[in-house]
Amino acid sequence: QTSELAAALGTLELKNGNARRARKFFQLSQYSPNDNVIAQLEWFSNETGSAFDDRLLRNRFAYEARAQHLMRTEDWLGALENCRDWQLDEPFSLRPAQDGAFIAAELVGNNRMCEDITRLALLANPGDVTLINNLAYALTLQGKFSDAVKWLGRVNRNKMDDAEKIAVIATEGLIDFRMGRIEDGIKKYEESLNFAVERKHHELAQSALLHYLHESLRANLIGENDLPPFVIAYFASDRAPKYLKAIFKRLITDFVEEMRQNSNPRIAQVGKPLIDKYANFIENRDE
Repeated sequence: QTSELAAALGTLELKNGNARRARKFFQLSQYSPNDNVIAQLEWFSNETGSAFDDRLLRNRFAYEARAQHLMRTEDWLGALENCRDWQLDEPFSLRPAQDGAFIAAELVGNNRMCEDITRLALLANPGDVTLINNLAYALTLQGKFSDAVKWLGRVNRNKMDDAEKIAVIATEGLIDFRMGRIEDGIKKYEESLNFAVERKHHELAQSALLHYLHESLRANLIGENDLPPFVIAYFASDRAPKYLKAIFKRLITDFVEEMRQNSNPRIAQVGKPLIDKYANFIENRDE
């Protein structure tokens, strides 16, 4: 009880800009912390650079803290495993499902796992747009196009926030690409990218661009040599967020390497103007 109260007060103090008082409360919370307090301590450590006692992660039920810690250290499989345990421990909570589904689909490439996580979470949160979109994404990549379209049809388009709108439109572009409606897919990705740039959601714009690049490579719209050098350099550098670097590696670097091994040349130029346009966005943003 005391530890949870101290951690809650520390969180409030930090959000109010008083890091010194927050640190005192979090120091007090370290005495007999439960799994929730351990998660808050890990969060506080990341926010402030304060030392974190890794031994706390040995707590059997510290699923959230371990998931957060492993995500920060880029142990995606370990983070996914703990998100699954966290979801089972807190089945009505959105965060373990949203985090787990994202890791499964985007960072690990396990679309069946993403489907399982989101279907379970939707039982308790049937209208959550992020869960629905993640499920539609995973279904699409398994070739279950009609199911993906049906799930996206449940989204209330009038109540989406910016991030949800960007993601849903991009997923519609993915569905079009995978169903062979290439021109429609290009238009959807461009709509998603335009909206992301307009609303200054820079990381979402970069993520959408990576998916568009991947689909363009798969559909023979561009070749390896059409990938803008600055984009490659940016996602290979420490300037890019860790999770975007991981997505770039899985969707672009690994795919191109597979393409080389299979001697499968890419030839067309249909999608290159769109790529150049948003490559410039990344370059200007990075400056």
